[in-house]
Amino acid sequence: MIDHKEIVNIANLASLDLDDEEVTLYASRLRRILAFFQKISDLDDENEEGDADRGNPLLCKERDLCHEGRLRPDRIEPSLPPGALLANTEFSADGFFVVKKVIE
Repeated sequence: MIDHKEIVNIANLASLDLDDEEVTLYASRLRRILAFFQKISDLDDENEEGDADRGNPLLCKERDLCHEGRLRPDRIEPSLPPGALLANTEFSADGFFVVKKVIE
């Protein structure tokens, strides 16, 4: 069960400053979300045929389910020249984007 302490810990990890009312609100919401996922986990899907691994030959268990050839082959294409990429940025230096530091 998600409690007050866990919500405060998650908020700290996300650099969020939550008051007690917000912590209570988010704890309630997160409990409801987790309860929904628990319902999904409890479903009996043993006899269900899934689509998650179709189209990926590395994950397919049965070759005929893979739909080989659905993915286009990789191909090298020219990219935009650096000047065009940097034309709409406010700050650039030496051919690179200059952005504000986000990690302390």
